[in-house]
Amino acid sequence: MASDNRDPYIRLLVREAVVPLRASASDAAEMVSQLLFGETCLLLEDQKNWSKVQRDQDGYVGWVDTKMLVPIDPPFDPPQNFCFALREIALIQSNGTRLRIPMGTRLPADALQGFFTIAGHSYEVLHHKALQSPALLTQLSDLAGYFLNTPYLWGGVSGWGIDCSGLVQTTAAWCGISLPRDSSQQASVGQEVALGKQQAGDLAFFSKPGKDNITHVGILKDPQTIIHASGRVRIDPFDQNGIIHSDTHQITHHLISMRRC
Repeated sequence: MASDNRDPYIRLLVREAVVPLRASASDAAEMVSQLLFGETCLLLEDQKNWSKVQRDQDGYVGWVDTKMLVPIDPPFDPPQNFCFALREIALIQSNGTRLRIPMGTRLPADALQGFFTIAGHSYEVLHHKALQSPALLTQLSDLAGYFLNTPYLWGGVSGWGIDCSGLVQTTAAWCGISLPRDSSQQASVGQEVALGKQQAGDLAFFSKPGKDNITHVGILKDPQTIIHASGRVRIDPFDQNGIIHSDTHQITHHLISMRRC
């Protein structure tokens, strides 16, 4: 049951490197997404040792083990400008210990100078040259290459494991583009691209063979090649029928549509 005296405007902060966002209030429940270090969310409901939260970045809702989040004491002004980790880096926390954070983590822009503060806690960034400000849209397909060979992880959004829509959402964020979390939602963003007019950076959406509902997404590296997360982040040939596995030469995903953000 939800707490009757709960403050409906409590915001929570992630101070761990990666926190699972689950479908229900259980460690055994499906991981539907993740919260990365520095992210914030809105508390929707309390249930024993679990918190139902809404991710501020994209509105995604799920359950988190309460001890993995900390309340933000008001007033809290979230950063307006960000940079992103293009590889795994380490932070020195105020107690002197190191915290490794994965590629894909979003940090305040101050981190580009080697130091930043979140909600009153200060951090030193080791190897801060691995951070980058939001890039130009034309770099989307190249930036996705940073994740090449990252293992597939259902619900994953970082360099420690990522799914197909997580790859697209995280890479787009590096370019300053906000996308929904799931591929079926991403398919409604931007402008439709006609077959034959596709170019590098366009998003392509797919179904499983014999199906017609969107369950997969990737980023075109050029009109005939796609980078996507399937088993691992990989590059495969692409044509009007779909994705052609570069090893088996079989069509693994059938093309439904293409969009340009």
